[in-house]
Amino acid sequence: MRAIPYLRWSSEKQTSGSTIPRQTGTITRYAAEKGWTLPPESEWLRDEGVSGYKGHNLAPTGELGKFTDKICREGGRDIFLVVEQLDRLSRKSPGEVLEWFFKVTNAGLTVVLCDNKMIVDQLSLRNQSDQLRALLDDSERANTEMARKVVLLQQAWASIRDGMDVSVERPGTAIGVDYLASISNPVDTGIDITVKTRRSTDTYELSTLAVGFTPIVGDLLQEKTLLGRVARKVHTSSTCPAWLSLSPCRRFFEPIPDKVAVVQRIFELYASGVAKVAITRILNGDGVPPFRGGDGWGPSSVKALIDSRAVIGEYQHKSRAQDRTFGDPIPDYFPQIISNELWQAAHAPRSGHNREGRGRSILVRNLFADIATCQNCNAKMYFQRKPRKKTGVDDAYLQCSNYFMNKTNADGSPRCTDKMMWHYRPIVNGLLDTLLSSALDDQHFSNDAEIAALNSLIADQRRIVEDLGKHLDNLAANMEDRKSERLQRRFDALEKEEADAKAALVNLEEQMEIARGKVDPAIHVKRVAAIRAEIDQDNDDGLKARITIKNALNGLITKMRFDADFRFVYIDLIASQRFIAIEQNGEVASDMDLHGREPTEAEKPFLDAYRRRKAKA
Repeated sequence: MRAIPYLRWSSEKQTSGSTIPRQTGTITRYAAEKGWTLPPESEWLRDEGVSGYKGHNLAPTGELGKFTDKICREGGRDIFLVVEQLDRLSRKSPGEVLEWFFKVTNAGLTVVLCDNKMIVDQLSLRNQSDQLRALLDDSERANTEMARKVVLLQQAWASIRDGMDVSVERPGTAIGVDYLASISNPVDTGIDITVKTRRSTDTYELSTLAVGFTPIVGDLLQEKTLLGRVARKVHTSSTCPAWLSLSPCRRFFEPIPDKVAVVQRIFELYASGVAKVAITRILNGDGVPPFRGGDGWGPSSVKALIDSRAVIGEYQHKSRAQDRTFGDPIPDYFPQIISNELWQAAHAPRSGHNREGRGRSILVRNLFADIATCQNCNAKMYFQRKPRKKTGVDDAYLQCSNYFMNKTNADGSPRCTDKMMWHYRPIVNGLLDTLLSSALDDQHFSNDAEIAALNSLIADQRRIVEDLGKHLDNLAANMEDRKSERLQRRFDALEKEEADAKAALVNLEEQMEIARGKVDPAIHVKRVAAIRAEIDQDNDDGLKARITIKNALNGLITKMRFDADFRFVYIDLIASQRFIAIEQNGEVASDMDLHGREPTEAEKPFLDAYRRRKAKA
């Protein structure tokens, strides 16, 4: 058996808390008790700062989700997933939790819950009603506990957004009354009243005072005395728009002059007709640092600023997790840094910006997005679409992103001088002609739903074969002591039943091979041709084909190096002795597979040049 420990915690703050030592200690002690060997902690499965209530750890991007997918594909026989307790796996509803348990145990996985020493596998789920009831109770408790926390937090946020009255909690003497005001906006004011009681000293933070109440230092304030109202959250986080900072009292936002000037410049340029890409080049050329760090400005960051209504002071509370907004937008929440006139000018209709079909047609169009780099500076290649009105079909080009964005070094010199624009279509055709059949292996044509179902059937059938084998062994032992025709007939019948069960298992395993996409070479060539024919379609089939091919290329290629000096695109493959170079017109200049052989005299000059250029990159 192979034990795989799993850890999960919900927030980054818990990383430095007690949750990791607690989970690690519980798992280690139980494994020692059972005599299991655990892998090094660096190899343990972890979901760090991931919610179990929202199911993010079980999503395709979560580590547990990836592990679950692998188990359903490949089976989990003799694999033990070891966790501290049930709520580390999930806090979702009991039905969803049990569905996950049935799915992974049917694939052969065993799940170990260390806190109550419960070992869950396919047989125990079917035969032990007490275990099933315990899983239901624990999952119900974990889900209800988290649901209650969510409701309380939502109610607290609603009270803060809508405003709430503030009263003294216990009798005491006012020992401090501080009137606060924003430096930049006299409308933003607040009052802090500090009250000393027998037990402690409390500070009450207000936006407005109660009618008829004027606090004075030395006043005795009785319990439940209404002090005033807080209509805006006293911010517990310094996160706010990048051109603002939170005041020390955490109730006001103060503009940062340098950054405000950048935002205003962007709006003025855009309102005057300068495109977002051109604004990006201007900012990078002038050495303007991006607000949130990173490697220079990009069109997406310029667009985000232009679309942000925070520049006119508006705030809209939104839950990123639920992807929805709460309540109405709050005007004058932030200091307004862009006039209404400039805002309207920047958002006036612009010619050519709403070309029909533009948004959908660019979805995952660039198959080289993650792997194409400039040979000279190692920056990513920027993908540009050039509309052609006469033909109605867009051309596309690749250019060094450092050159295109006009990025500069600290001394003001350009980061890259390679301005060559590579025609995209010929290079795509040349690369796909050379590599697509090997990049699109069987797994890209697999049927996940069918694999999961077959995994369950195969696990059941293997158990049947094992049980029949044990019965035959027992019967053979009895026949050694006493032979009879009846025992012989029973033995022959069981042998036939075992042979049929094994044949059925072989049939299921053959079906699994087909579900995983394994076919003969001739059929593989046809299905690769079919998926390639779909990549230019602007529909769901085309989108799926582009995503499939892009993922396949990313799994085969480490880097594509665009060399403007020699007009070659060098293809670096993962763990391969194959060397490929494509000319700018799409012709394959060289395709050498040196696995198991030495290069010929004719190949050596090109191979030496290839390696020199790679070393330079």
